[in-house]
Amino acid sequence: MKKITLTCVLATLFCYTVTAQISTEEQPRSWEKGISRAAIQLTPVVILPFLDLETLHREDKELEYSYVAAPFRFGYSHEVNLSLTNSGTWTTTLFSVE
Repeated sequence: MKKITLTCVLATLFCYTVTAQISTEEQPRSWEKGISRAAIQLTPVVILPFLDLETLHREDKELEYSYVAAPFRFGYSHEVNLSLTNSGTWTTTLFSVE
């Protein structure tokens, strides 16, 4: 029993020291030299239709009290016709590798 406890404690301590990504405190090059404020202001904005939160809350409560096994709602789908070819803007940043 002592070996199992010691193994669990050591494994827990080891997990606290392991990191998944090395942080170099650098920023992407496009943030440093890339997109101008004018280009950002010219980017088109799509405004989606009004979302009736009261109705969604009511539906969630009804589902909660119906005892049906369903996942929690974390978003709401809007039908849109947006793609890479018909919306947005492309910006190419030029920089030299140092």
